[in-house]
Amino acid sequence: CEMCIRDRRYGANLLGQAAGRGVYLAAGFAAFVMVGHAVGPEALGRYGLALAVLAIALIAADFGTTLTFGARLGAGAPEMRAVEFGRMISARLLLGITTGVLLLGALPLLPAEIRPALALAALLMPLAAARFLDSLFQVCGRPGWSVWPSLANAATLVGGTAFAIWLQLPEAALSIVAVASGIVYGAAGLVLAARLVPVQPASLAHGWATIRSAAGVGISNALGSLNGRISLIMLAALAGAAELGQFTAGFRFFELGAAVAITLCAPLVPVFGRAVGPLDAGRPRSGTDRLRASVRPALTLILAAAIAGTVAACAVADPLVRFVFGSEFAAAAPVLRIAAAMSALLI
Repeated sequence: CEMCIRDRRYGANLLGQAAGRGVYLAAGFAAFVMVGHAVGPEALGRYGLALAVLAIALIAADFGTTLTFGARLGAGAPEMRAVEFGRMISARLLLGITTGVLLLGALPLLPAEIRPALALAALLMPLAAARFLDSLFQVCGRPGWSVWPSLANAATLVGGTAFAIWLQLPEAALSIVAVASGIVYGAAGLVLAARLVPVQPASLAHGWATIRSAAGVGISNALGSLNGRISLIMLAALAGAAELGQFTAGFRFFELGAAVAITLCAPLVPVFGRAVGPLDAGRPRSGTDRLRASVRPALTLILAAAIAGTVAACAVADPLVRFVFGSEFAAAAPVLRIAAAMSALLI
């Protein structure tokens, strides 16, 4: 039946994106732990600051277009995929170039150790921010392709970080590797996408229209995502890099929880888009109600597991931080407890 097909489609999309995101998150966490062990809290604080500034830039370069792109792909006919992809490329070029220019202007305000990495990100921002292709892989029947950009990212990030630590390269090399791995992720994704649909940017007018249509989602995402990153920047300015390193060690667990929430919800976007279809006034919406009723039990179980995980994290926060990051980061345990609770609320 049609409902069973939609259930299987969500399951396949979830497995594909979860595999890709799992590899991506594991690599990021592993690199973060490697940096913490190798250089200590102060340098980890600057590394975390670089990642926070980069995250803010990526939010601006996305501006909600990833979610609206997935919804339009799911609702549109197959022959419209290339059109929507072209409009998305134009929109992301406009957003990426603008964000890159703004980031370059902000570099003098940032520590010298992270300026080279962020300059690289600014110059290649459209590529560094090209993380919107999971929806395209899903609607084209290739959800498993999401894992390949993540593997390329993981090899670059973990291998490059280990290499930089082994050779005792300057601290700036660590954040450069982190930025380069994101660029590799975007490049690998675009190469795979080109095998599914033509890579033909639309006109700037179409790109601007795509940005305008995503403005509401973009503002909402920014308000929800910027708080944590801005708090890192404020802490770096007011307390210093060493305290920031302690905070980021614990806060990293919240970012893992946030990524889990995104991984669970993002595969639903194209599926719901297909269930809703074109926004015709007379079209019934019963398919959406059935899909929601089918997905809710799974998400309820996930929420129950998240609550149990939060309780466990609060109970073992101190030994967990010492085990993962080392005894130098004992002060991060209270942050981990709060981060775990925030993750459960977000999920």
